[in-house]
Amino acid sequence: MQHRSLTIMFTDMKGFTPRTSTQSRAATLDMIRQHKELMLPVIECYGGTLVKGIGDAFLVTFESPTDAVLAGVALQETMRQYNAEAPEAHQVEIRVAINTGEVSTEEGDVYGEAVNIAARIEGIAEPNEVYFTEATYLSMNKTEVPSAEIGFRILRGIPEKIKVYKVLREGERAPRRKRRVAAVPARAGVAPVWRRAIALGLDCLLVGLVAALLTAKQGTVARRAKNALDTRRKAIDARLDEMMDKVVQEALWGDQPPHADLPFQNEIARFRRRRGNEAAVGGAVGAELKERAELLEEKLRIAGDQFVNELLWGNGEVPSDFPHAQGIADFRELRQRVEKLENESKKAQQGVSSVLLLIYAIVAVGWRSRTPGKAALRLRVTCMQGGAPGWKRAIIRGVLYPLSASVFGLGFIWALFDANRQTWHDKIAGTCVVLEGDE
Repeated sequence: MQHRSLTIMFTDMKGFTPRTSTQSRAATLDMIRQHKELMLPVIECYGGTLVKGIGDAFLVTFESPTDAVLAGVALQETMRQYNAEAPEAHQVEIRVAINTGEVSTEEGDVYGEAVNIAARIEGIAEPNEVYFTEATYLSMNKTEVPSAEIGFRILRGIPEKIKVYKVLREGERAPRRKRRVAAVPARAGVAPVWRRAIALGLDCLLVGLVAALLTAKQGTVARRAKNALDTRRKAIDARLDEMMDKVVQEALWGDQPPHADLPFQNEIARFRRRRGNEAAVGGAVGAELKERAELLEEKLRIAGDQFVNELLWGNGEVPSDFPHAQGIADFRELRQRVEKLENESKKAQQGVSSVLLLIYAIVAVGWRSRTPGKAALRLRVTCMQGGAPGWKRAIIRGVLYPLSASVFGLGFIWALFDANRQTWHDKIAGTCVVLEGDE
């Protein structure tokens, strides 16, 4: 096994699985063959080495990070030219993800965290785009490929955040951050937006606590069911893990043929041949073979974990003769009941919160011209002409609260740019929020 620094590229097709479910196997194989014929010349032109194809996905290595990114750009351009002439049903969109780092190579395959990160980046990449990590960005020639930072991303199974970049298309510009200049209030004593935001947060917290108390019974039932589900999951997880461990150990070290449904059959066969060769010469299992066994066991356990998760959390049919089939069926039934209870509890709390907030806003403003949250921040609601808003304006203002909250809270954001810091419900009701004593 050798260790070296390489740039890893993963590619895959958008919508490959749905397409294969609606066409014959021959059509699928023909689609994969045509896909490879389009991409392989481009990859080789930039010095890439195709390690393996996994259905619609390709794993490729490059010596040069710059060549890898340029190859990604060329692949997307090749797909665009192909799609311009191909019928809509045969058009192909691909994702490209690239990472640079140290990997282990053996028998034409590559392993290591750099490969895992590239695979995870491919999972978040957008179709028709080339995504790459900061490790590639720092190593490449930046003058050859215009790029833009996307930001840090948390990737499953990777402990630290990874900064991600993308290649800018022709004519596309990197996003700029604009400075926001707030308008000068036209009315003296108008409350700053930040104080109003804190006051709104306090009011929502108070209403949420009351709603939680009113729906506590439903929440308790849901939590108990969730705890029961966790207990059941741990028990069946342990049984399934024990079963998978036995299958893995038998596949690597046993004498019977490995289970036909196990992945990595070729790697298992190679390992068993090497194990047999060492046993034939009467030697003990060597350190290199043990290391290979550990790597293969880890890959099989990861595949086993995914299989177990699909059994427990998926909806596919479980064969009746499968070990622990009844336990899996019972777990799924309990899981569905828990999901239903949690959804009902969440909807009940949201409904109660909405009604309470409406009553709370109307009564507090109509009676005292301020909610408890506004009182804590020394704020008061007034008419634009001055004076208490009264019950009529309080009702209009309260009923129109959802209007300001709709469409990502644009009605509240409007106050940032309005001279009098009025939200949409303030404008319609003819009210304004001011500092205590300045109304």
